[in-house]
Amino acid sequence: MNWKVIAVVVVAIVFLMVGGLVGAVVLADGGGGGGGTPTDEGVVDDPPPTPTATATPAVSIPTPTLTATATRSSTPSPTATATLTATVAPTPTATPTVAPTPTPTATATPTPTATPTPTGTRTPIQTRRFDEVTLEFAFRSILNDWRSDQGLGQFGEPNASVVADLNRMSVNHSEAMAEMGQVTSRSNGLSVRQRYRAFDNFQTCKFTRDGNYIVEPDSDFEVRATTFIGRNYEGPDGTEFNEDEQAAARALFEKILENNIFENRLRTAEFNRVGVGVVITDTNEVWLTVDFCTLN
Repeated sequence: MNWKVIAVVVVAIVFLMVGGLVGAVVLADGGGGGGGTPTDEGVVDDPPPTPTATATPAVSIPTPTLTATATRSSTPSPTATATLTATVAPTPTATPTVAPTPTPTATATPTPTATPTPTGTRTPIQTRRFDEVTLEFAFRSILNDWRSDQGLGQFGEPNASVVADLNRMSVNHSEAMAEMGQVTSRSNGLSVRQRYRAFDNFQTCKFTRDGNYIVEPDSDFEVRATTFIGRNYEGPDGTEFNEDEQAAARALFEKILENNIFENRLRTAEFNRVGVGVVITDTNEVWLTVDFCTLN
């Protein structure tokens, strides 16, 4: 307890004791008469007695000495002060949950497939600019040059009547193939052998091999091919374009050489005449029929 508090308490007790003693003295002075003051009613007048002097004892009231001794502890007791600290719990601030920004999935932008530009793509040329006879002679020239390179004789007399007959037969078959839209050995219901007979070339073109073996016209006497002129078309090496008769003739000849059977027919040493039938359609298609003959 704090010494100041102790001193106050002691002083208060002393005051209470002094007050109590003073009260006791006052009560002692007024208590000897036996009660209240007498009245004159009903009392006989007697002569008053002579008062006797009575010595009143002096009452000595000791005055208490108030000594406030404050005993101080060498080690003051710590006053336990109850400090009420109102700790206000902070209202938790609602921290917004930040949704992670989704990493955008990298969408592979489709690489547009480049449309292949055909090699040698050219603007189509109208068919009236091309000549079938010019293409025919271009083919004859290529064929004869090839035969010479192979050590074989060239085909002669292209303007003779036999060759003219062969040409008519060859053109007739090329027209039929153009109408059918396919390369074939039969046309108008006729085989190669039958066509030679129909155009009166059968007897003219047969020949004797090794002195006693007669070779008559049949499928071995003919080769066929088709290509385009003045327009783009797909070949074995991609898009191709034959810009003129010479280019178309070369393309036709290469087509024939791609067929081993046809190439062997070109190598027949006995053949010395040839009919070349060329047809160019309105859609820039070129159809070719080559018929062989041997004149003794």
